[in-house]
Amino acid sequence: MSLFADIEDVRAATRFTPWFRGKSVAEITIGALDGSLRHSPTPQGESHHDWWTKPYDFLPQGVIVEVLEEVA
Repeated sequence: MSLFADIEDVRAATRFTPWFRGKSVAEITIGALDGSLRHSPTPQGESHHDWWTKPYDFLPQGVIVEVLEEVA
């Protein structure tokens, strides 16, 4: 999965990645046993991470914090 640690990076990514627009943003907590996390900055966001969940079909519980604006 692709994750961002900073919501400002998520908002900025909508300028470069149109399919982000209109999506919900959830806040989750990742524990030490939830898989592997690698910091992988991108031009769209310095706080980007790749996450390989353990088990592979793990779905974290989250809280929706924002719905990204759709651009007309």
